[in-house]
Amino acid sequence: KCDAVYSLAKVFLNGRFVGDHEGGLTPFEFALTDFVKTGKSNELIVTVQNESTADTLASTSQYAAHQLGGITRKIELFAVPGTHIDRLHIQTDLDEDFENALLSANFSISTSDRDKASKFKVRLILNSPETGEVIQDMTRDFNSSSMTGHDLKITMPVLKPILWDPEHPYLYDVFMILERDGILTEKLHNKVGFREINVAGNQVFVNGNPIKLRGVNRHEVHPTKGRSLSIDEWRADAKLFKEANVNYIRTSHYPPGEEFIELCDSIGLFVEMEAPLCWIGHHANERWLSDNPHAEKFVEIIRQQALETVAHYRNHPSIIIWSMANESAWGPTWEGVLKEVNKADPSRPVSFHDQSYGGFNNYGSKNTQIANIHYPGPNGPDVARKYDR
Repeated sequence: KCDAVYSLAKVFLNGRFVGDHEGGLTPFEFALTDFVKTGKSNELIVTVQNESTADTLASTSQYAAHQLGGITRKIELFAVPGTHIDRLHIQTDLDEDFENALLSANFSISTSDRDKASKFKVRLILNSPETGEVIQDMTRDFNSSSMTGHDLKITMPVLKPILWDPEHPYLYDVFMILERDGILTEKLHNKVGFREINVAGNQVFVNGNPIKLRGVNRHEVHPTKGRSLSIDEWRADAKLFKEANVNYIRTSHYPPGEEFIELCDSIGLFVEMEAPLCWIGHHANERWLSDNPHAEKFVEIIRQQALETVAHYRNHPSIIIWSMANESAWGPTWEGVLKEVNKADPSRPVSFHDQSYGGFNNYGSKNTQIANIHYPGPNGPDVARKYDR
């Protein structure tokens, strides 16, 4: 698993091509089993190309004012059993009184050939973070044919959970356990906060309460370490924001290290998570003086970057808004991406950072629930106060 390789990575193991990934700020992973030499030394090579279509669409080297490139976040090797959970989305839904909840685990399972005749149990366990006591435990039985290639789900009721918000960032421990023929084969752990986001008119509500955001744009950068931060820098940033009475971080203009988002979960910071897409169709990027930002050749990489952001970060309670892009030109591509983002995660509103009123960079995106007004001028607050989104 590679957390960030900027911006086109190609992976080779023992001289054989494993796969490639374009997009330097979203995590990706490859299965290496078929390429490994058992009992022998293995050579893993990652080649890096800094200039790519993804870099153009992110404008990252441009606004950094120097060429970005390299392995900027950690790389991990990990082993999983032949049959394992390969996708997990945990979601919380509160009742109308914001008192009781449903905890849902949406997942899929990859099954090896040798396990075709086996019987499996999947357990969803909710634990108290203070005592480790089991609060709720639910089990479902599966066989190989009912698991492979299917989207699976376990939902359990939870009575009166402590709710998550920035003033009370309470996190429960959730475990997903996979058993084969009665033997534990895999155990996954997530921190989960119970909270629900709703949009009504021109207000956003968390757990039924209207929120007031005091926010900043944050870049993942350090004066001596560049784009490669450690847990010490992530922790210092989160602590400084909290002490400055900031409660809202926009991850301009790309996903940060997941470690920083985990800190936002634990200390209580709202997050608007932005996909690594910037100035697509905006005159700030000179590429669009000679090219069409809505061309078919760009659709798949735009779609990939937006959906990878959602897929990797959606289990974090601190994230309350998805941002599809910064200061870009709305068009058919974005209409399609918005539908897919809403389908992948209907629990959060979506923004698209354009100019939602006036003549500058206003391309008429009226579909996202969150409107943005950059450089609003002296009348901006009055416009925003009366706006219908």
